Order: sequence, then C-alpha cells, then structure tokens
Amino acid sequence: MTAEKQAEDPETKASKKVLILAEKLGEFIKYWGFKSIHGRIWCLIYLSEKPVETDYLLKSLDISKALLCISTKELEAYNVIYKVPGSNKKSICYKANTDLVSVIRKVLEEREKKHLDRIQECLKSPHLKSSKHVNEQRLSDLNEMTALASTSLDKIIELKELDMSIWKMLVD
Repeated sequence: MTAEKQAEDPETKASKKVLILAEKLGEFIKYWGFKSIHGRIWCLIYLSEKPVETDYLLKSLDISKALLCISTKELEAYNVIYKVPGSNKKSICYKANTDLVSVIRKVLEEREKKHLDRIQECLKSPHLKSSKHVNEQRLSDLNEMTALASTSLDKIIELKELDMSIWKMLVD
C-alpha cells in the first residue's frame, strides 16, 4: 500500500471529520478539568466498532508514544477505556466503556467527591472563624452549601442507573 493510500485508509488513520469531532470533544472535556488529549483519545476509541490499536491512535492524533501511554493509563484509571488483546502478542488495543453513566459516576467519585471532601476539611478549621476578615455567616453558608453538594454527590454516586427521561423532557 502506498503512503498516500495508507494516509486515507480508515484502518490506519481516522478521517478528517472524525478528527474534527475528536478535537471538539477534547475542548469540551478540557472545560471539565480533564486534558484535551483524553477527550480526543476517548472519542476515537468510543466511536470504533472494534478495539482500537495504539498505532491507529498514534497516527490519527499525531502524538508521541509517551503521551499516549500516560493518557491511556489515566483514562483506564477512571474506567473510561480498558485494554483488550490485540491482533498479535505485541499490539495493545483499547475498547471504550460504553456504560457512560458508570463512567460519570466513577469520575464523580474519584475526582469531584475528593475535591469536596478537601474543601469540607478546610471549612472545619477553627482558625477560619477567628480570622480577621472572615464573615462567620458567610462561612456557615459556604459550609452548608458544600455539605449539601457532598450529600447530593453521594446520592448520585450510589445510583446504579440514571434515568435520563426527566432531562429529555426538559429539552423536548
């Protein structure tokens, strides 16, 4: 296969339209505190009907092996993607976790919940109340708000299924 044909081959590299989508998704994911590369990698893996080989990701995204390795490990830690056997012993392939609700729950549990827990721990500091420029009522309000957010997050994390019908009704 010629280099020109290989560049167009969907088995070798993602199409320009898919790469544009991956770029936009990467921007969106970055807004939520992840790296753009996470969204780009996930998009290519999620959209694929079959496991995606690392070579396909490297060529499509034009990134280094090191960046791909680090990024896929981070995505695996959140159960967003997982490794599967490749076509030969040396190849590494990835599949996406298609249960998006479980992915969101895992991120909320592993990341957002920990952020809220750290904030609540800081709010318990006795030194805050005695600080010269701290309004005690506002401190109390902030504590109440984070406690409510933490409790709400706990309830969402406990859900095994998320009924999206109420959200769909809002947009219909």
